[in-house]
Amino acid sequence: MGYRDDREALRQQVEALRGELDAVRGQNKHGAVFERLEKLARDVDAALERTEKDRDVLKDLSRSLEALRLSPDRRPPVELPASRRTSREDAQAPVKPPRSGSTKTHAMAWIVGALAVGALAFALRPRPYVPPIEVDPLASIPGAPRVDPLVVLEQAERMAPSGSVFVGLDAFYVADDGTLDLGAKTYQPFVRFYFEGPKPEAKPTTPGTPLGGPIPFAVPPKSTCFELDAKGFHPQCGGNGLSAFTHVQVARPTCSTRAVWDAARAAGAPSGAIARLTYQMPIFEKEPAWRFTIEHTTHEYVIADPGCRVVR
Repeated sequence: MGYRDDREALRQQVEALRGELDAVRGQNKHGAVFERLEKLARDVDAALERTEKDRDVLKDLSRSLEALRLSPDRRPPVELPASRRTSREDAQAPVKPPRSGSTKTHAMAWIVGALAVGALAFALRPRPYVPPIEVDPLASIPGAPRVDPLVVLEQAERMAPSGSVFVGLDAFYVADDGTLDLGAKTYQPFVRFYFEGPKPEAKPTTPGTPLGGPIPFAVPPKSTCFELDAKGFHPQCGGNGLSAFTHVQVARPTCSTRAVWDAARAAGAPSGAIARLTYQMPIFEKEPAWRFTIEHTTHEYVIADPGCRVVR
């Protein structure tokens, strides 16, 4: 089989296997086709390797021919017929042979063809289908998909900027066991953790400003928010957060979310519901507290922390 025949045979095998692969796509019949694809890939690699070796041999042959053509001592004299000689000196002088590049031209054409076939074979090389790797976004969350919001608070504290302080959390759709069911199908629970600071340095007053004059505007401290939902733990939050008037540092809650639910249930909240639990410093208060709310109902309670009891 000649070189052109080898190339055509490989091309036909590639096209045939491409058709078979399209025919079995979506079925559990890929194994046999992939074995044939691997064998064809090895055949193409071998053909490409032979092409590379042949190209190197032709390069050496081309250089040898060029050296022979340019060597004065190996160039045979060519004399014109006597009828075309114009003088005795012309008859005695050797005539340069006509330069023929046919051998070199054929060699270069062969090399270019070999490179083109090699590039085509590489482009058509079959690659086995590799299914995408699915990563569980909740793999690092303890207890997922049933998550205790306060367990995630520890992770948020580690990620908060240095010098910032904890100012509260907001958990939506907490079950009566105190957890977020991140695997729920009919609603999307989530929790947000809020931090503030550090406070920027105050700008100095312009020298020479008399008492009672304007002072530089105080830059508020930067707020940071972390959110956990069914898609994982995020270093930013969507939607509205805690009120700007409640960004006051609070201690970590001592009441668990389950204890908050138990206090609300003792006050009349029905079991089996889901509630919004907000922990922060209430306005005009000196101690933080939980606000328990079951949306679209009258069940709304303020629960002291520490104490875990309903205060109103």
